This record gives sequence, structure tokens and C-alpha cells, in this order.
Amino acid sequence: MKSYHGRRTRYGCRVRVCEDNQPPRFLDPRLDLCNHSPTGFEWGYPGSGPAQLALAILADFLGDDARAIALHQEFKWDHISPLTGDEFCISGDVLERWCRRRGDTVRTLEDCDQPAAALSGAAHRLCPSCTS
Repeated sequence: MKSYHGRRTRYGCRVRVCEDNQPPRFLDPRLDLCNHSPTGFEWGYPGSGPAQLALAILADFLGDDARAIALHQEFKWDHISPLTGDEFCISGDVLERWCRRRGDTVRTLEDCDQPAAALSGAAHRLCPSCTS
């Protein structure tokens, strides 16, 4: 399961994505989807940096850009704006529960009835066939 770890540094706010059996990587800000904050991520208030962070996390976790765009402002208010301190961690379990509370269907690969061969490259997190 994925988790997202943020830390404020003297170089700005950095967010790493950690996933089972994968080396950590920096979260792509996804400025191609919406350029809320070209200066980077932030959290702890309802502004442009937190909106960019919410969008990037949802796009990465869901693997569905359209859904991420549609949901990121609500996710910002619910989970990014309330964060305090110079570090945070948001687990995949938190993201799944948030989606389910909203009534979204979020299915893991273990729940998927699609043949494994049809999931090309999605051997992590959510099944793209089930989340669209």
C-alpha cells in the first residue's frame, strides 16, 4: 500500500511516495493537470500549495486524472488544510476510506475480477478497470 510523507525543508516542501517493495520517489506535482502552485507543495491552510498537493496525491493514488481533478479541492479541505507541523504522513488506507465515505468505489487489485493480464502495469494500488 502506498503512503505519502511530506517534510518542510530549507529547499521547500518535499513529498515522497513510499510503496511496498519499491524505492521511495518524489511525488510529481502534476502541473500538467492544473497549475495551482508552480512554487510547490504546502499544507496547513486552504491555499494554492495545498491544492497542488491534494491534486498530486489523488492523481498518483487513484491513477485517474479526471477523478483527481474533480475531487482534489474537497480532499484539500478534508485532509491537507488541517495538517499541522513540518511533517506529515497520509496512508493509502486513509485515502481509500476517504473515497469510500464519499461514496466512490475504490477497489484494490485483490478485489478485482479482471484477469491479471488485462491490468498491464497496474500491479500496484488500484485497478484502473474498476476505478473509472
